[in-house]
Amino acid sequence: MATGHVEKRGKKWQVVLELGRDSQGKRIRKYVSPKCETRKEATTLLAMKIAEIERGEYIDPEAGQVTVETLMEQWLNSKGNIKPTTRENYEIVIESRITPRIGSIPLSKLTPLHIEAFKNELLRKGRSDGKGGLSSRSVEYTLVILKSALEKAVDWELIPRNPARNIEMPDTDDSKDVRPFTVEQSKRIMETVKGERLYAAFVVLLATGIRRGELLGLRRKDILWKTKQLYIRQALVRRNGGLEFSSTKNKQKRKITVSENVLNVLRKHLNKQNDERLKAEEYNDLDLVFCRPNGDPINPSTFTHYFTDTIMPKAGITNEQLEENETYNLHSMRHTTATLLLKHGYSMKQIQEILGHTSITTTMDIYTEVDSELEERAAMELDRIVFG
Repeated sequence: MATGHVEKRGKKWQVVLELGRDSQGKRIRKYVSPKCETRKEATTLLAMKIAEIERGEYIDPEAGQVTVETLMEQWLNSKGNIKPTTRENYEIVIESRITPRIGSIPLSKLTPLHIEAFKNELLRKGRSDGKGGLSSRSVEYTLVILKSALEKAVDWELIPRNPARNIEMPDTDDSKDVRPFTVEQSKRIMETVKGERLYAAFVVLLATGIRRGELLGLRRKDILWKTKQLYIRQALVRRNGGLEFSSTKNKQKRKITVSENVLNVLRKHLNKQNDERLKAEEYNDLDLVFCRPNGDPINPSTFTHYFTDTIMPKAGITNEQLEENETYNLHSMRHTTATLLLKHGYSMKQIQEILGHTSITTTMDIYTEVDSELEERAAMELDRIVFG
């Protein structure tokens, strides 16, 4: 049982807590700040601190000086073997949203009002480009991460309770839904990227529906020329501030059949890449199909911004054409492929295998609104869009 006493130090009174003994038998004493003006005040403060200890709410003041920024770093380090893409998402949220706004606040001073103000700021002006607020879903995701870290702080006895526990999540009715491109929009995109160094990358994206990381992790040895297939077995991801190769999402390898037209585009692309390799003073040959001119991997975020900030505007595609809760982005290419295949007769099972979904229910949840037609027309339709 915790005890304590008060003692006079100079002209003021000091509260001293007796917290038992450590593993070597030494007394554990904590000196409570600030000192009190009178013995009565000190005695009252002593009673309050002992009551906190008995309720399990006492936190060492030194622990409470840990800042939100430090907590987020420790929390992320404690996550262990999570997927690299998940870790990347956590890092982006922490570095771009949480740390700049509330990172300097000590945990002992962090209140629900701070977090409520933080939430409202993200909704009003949370975008990194300064063009308004984040979607409700993005804010909710941020708050979930912050709440989780603060709950861990409680477990670590850095704070007595989680100040974010009762914060209400924003209404997610206005969260953004990624929309597929229309046939006409897809054709405009392919016309726009013709002549671009990474033209073949967009051909593969639209013809196969593979994920961004899978595209940028594709190697020359993964092109199975004889069977006309792409072997999807690794992905490029961002982790710990750098890029590395990981297993595909859900750790599933798969082979996707492509047309001869797609293979021809890849042949031309690799011939140009070989010319780049011969001309380069230094070349980092990682066997990548799509890479920077010196062979280094392409940062996935850079590739996304290249598409949304350069290609989409050139193709005359903007999010102003959509409802407020909808958006176009690079992932729209994947949705476009699946939607066209479903419209032209591919079964949900076939789409699941092509896209690499773990469960067919995932595929059905996303694409249940698409009607079925004839399977043979699917490949022709994709070829017509990609090659005009």
